[in-house]
Amino acid sequence: MRNSLLDLMKCPFCGGRFNRTVMDGAAGETEYGLLECYCGKYPVIAGIPVLKKDPSGELDRIVRILESGRHREALLEMITPAELKQKPQAAARRIFNLVRAGIHGDPAKRWKARASELLWSGSGRLTACDLLSFYFRDKDIFYYFAYRQSQPRYLVGLSFASLVKGAGPVLDLACGCGHLTGYLAKNSGRDVAGIDEFFFGLYMAKHWIAPAAEYVCCRADSTLPFSGGAFSSVFCSDAFHYFGNKAGAVREMKRLLTGKGLMLFAWVHNALRRRAYDGSPLPPAGYASLFEGMNYSIVSANDVLERYLRKKAPALLRFPGASVENEPLLCMAASTGREIEGDYGEFEEWPHAQGDLGLNPIYSKNARLNGRMHLRRSFPSAGYEREHPESKRYLPEEIEIRPQALSDLKEGRRTAEINKLIGDFAVTAMPRRYMEW
Repeated sequence: MRNSLLDLMKCPFCGGRFNRTVMDGAAGETEYGLLECYCGKYPVIAGIPVLKKDPSGELDRIVRILESGRHREALLEMITPAELKQKPQAAARRIFNLVRAGIHGDPAKRWKARASELLWSGSGRLTACDLLSFYFRDKDIFYYFAYRQSQPRYLVGLSFASLVKGAGPVLDLACGCGHLTGYLAKNSGRDVAGIDEFFFGLYMAKHWIAPAAEYVCCRADSTLPFSGGAFSSVFCSDAFHYFGNKAGAVREMKRLLTGKGLMLFAWVHNALRRRAYDGSPLPPAGYASLFEGMNYSIVSANDVLERYLRKKAPALLRFPGASVENEPLLCMAASTGREIEGDYGEFEEWPHAQGDLGLNPIYSKNARLNGRMHLRRSFPSAGYEREHPESKRYLPEEIEIRPQALSDLKEGRRTAEINKLIGDFAVTAMPRRYMEW
């Protein structure tokens, strides 16, 4: 955790500034410590402050673990899935299923032992997707996170993130595992902070997917732990429809933004066109009411995607009312101090090509024929394919390349063939050590 982030922070519960205690750790360990304010002590684990009130006393126990110098134990406690830490009587069915599958003993203890082995014994060979696969036993959830670069929501998120311009820090609200946070940090060239309640996702973001940003573990739809006017832009993708307190969240964003600050919401579900896993969405008019007194735009996410596929940034129009009522997915922008309407033109560089490049996870390498290699679009499951039908419009089913292209890709050479693969969305920016390809 850098001092630049700490300077912006204050307690979301008492409003006080934090005093920071850094604890000594073994060589090579990341930052561990405490943040103290008027109302209590909050742990900093692997560089991530955890600002939560926990009636169960679990966080107080983790504070005591930190104070005793057991940093790795504190990290393992924070990343252990909640269902494994249930009391035996509450987890009886899960334990029965584990025993039936041949896994005996305390499930949480066994999970921590395996996690410790992965993180510290096998870390040289580990990839981000190895950790994601280990954590998410539900394969559909694993695919949702691991294959993010192949999803339409990712391109729509990149398109809206490209609108972040100007000076000042940027807040990525409900940032998940940081797939778009990394783009924000690289594209804006400024300090970026990610907020999410899901600690394991933040750990993945901080140490694997988007390490250039800083992160805080806390609720995204409640009082946020920053001073007023701390940010120039607030970005939120594929999450706002899950917020329970949307009006309160928008008020907080307004408080955090500077005078000409910008709120950006990508891939937001529409209550008039319900879909699976869409949270508690509002209709377009309901979202519009949140921005009363502001300059704002609500557009179709499909239109944003179609423009992106033509290498164009969004076109923000004044809220058109009925014309977006039948759109299942929306994108929104709002500001109190600047005009936002307009066509934002063409990208100089594809946003999905900014960073270290790799093969899109959706493609598998097939046998070489006549000196050429074949890439085949391979959806990881039937459910994933049903969830992301739009991707078939722009991801070719098969691509033929020279074997040398993969070597060029790994060595960072931008050849004409690599540029074509970028235009086909078969090559995209990928975090280092993301997955084997």
